[in-house]
Amino acid sequence: MNKYIKPSSIAFYLLIFLLAFIIGAAAAGLSGVAKGQGLAGGAIVLGYGLMTALGGIILGIIIVSRASIDLIKKANWIILALAVIIVVFLRLRSSDKKTNEKSDPQPKIQTSPSLPASLMANFTGKSSSTEIGLGLFTPNYVENNVLYFYSVQNPDIPIEDNPKLDSITFSLSEHGDFTIQTAPPWLQPEHLKLDYGIIYFKIMQIGKDYILLEGNSTTKTTYFVSKWSGDILYWPEFILSTFMLEFPEGKVQPVRIKPLENASIVQKPVRNMRAISVQDSWVEVEILDDQWSPIDKGWIRWRDESKILIKYSLLS
Repeated sequence: MNKYIKPSSIAFYLLIFLLAFIIGAAAAGLSGVAKGQGLAGGAIVLGYGLMTALGGIILGIIIVSRASIDLIKKANWIILALAVIIVVFLRLRSSDKKTNEKSDPQPKIQTSPSLPASLMANFTGKSSSTEIGLGLFTPNYVENNVLYFYSVQNPDIPIEDNPKLDSITFSLSEHGDFTIQTAPPWLQPEHLKLDYGIIYFKIMQIGKDYILLEGNSTTKTTYFVSKWSGDILYWPEFILSTFMLEFPEGKVQPVRIKPLENASIVQKPVRNMRAISVQDSWVEVEILDDQWSPIDKGWIRWRDESKILIKYSLLS
């Protein structure tokens, strides 16, 4: 029988594949290459393991071509023993780490008790144009499990090199959902409902590598964050991403057939609307009936010089 396909040789291929995979994946995990990569971390570790295992198979074929069958049989037992030792070591290391985490738990989240209970936003109160902001910022917590806040921004150095003031840390729950693990006591985003993937801060200023945002939507306290730590949604983009638009109570405006103040008014009764396009300070909307079916289209003003004129909902 060809030496390459003898049972001992096939067992050698499988064992060296397994050993190489364990070594590659363990090295990736211990070196921290997947740290802070969120859901992509597992794929990174798997990739390292498979690449190492492929190299192990190639090495195994070379060894089989030069070694005797008796030597291959002895090598099988050695490789199996090494694999078992490494697996036991990793299990013990993981167990010790969990024990240490239990004895030294992370501080509980300290968020403001006045976090928004609703995702409906109403900006029709008294506010200056600067309070409207440029749009909204959402941190990329899937790829970066820490969002750092900076109290100052020195234009001569990258934002990440400035002193860190505080941070939010995100983690995966046992159900696979992202949660806020730790946060500063002043944290109050514009919108927060992380079980639906919603966390938005109002943007007040944008630089080359930084964003100045409102860390607390009540006190209007601002903080710097890295521009690359999340996604920017300017107001037109954000409005188009909403589920529904409506007018604030007592602030109903006419729906016009064109984005002009002197354009004719749509005669259909208006209760709920859905944004379909934005042009300057106007938003084109679908007018919806009680069954959420579109019955007409028109244009409304979504902002003026000092405030936002509409009320929006992010969820159905």
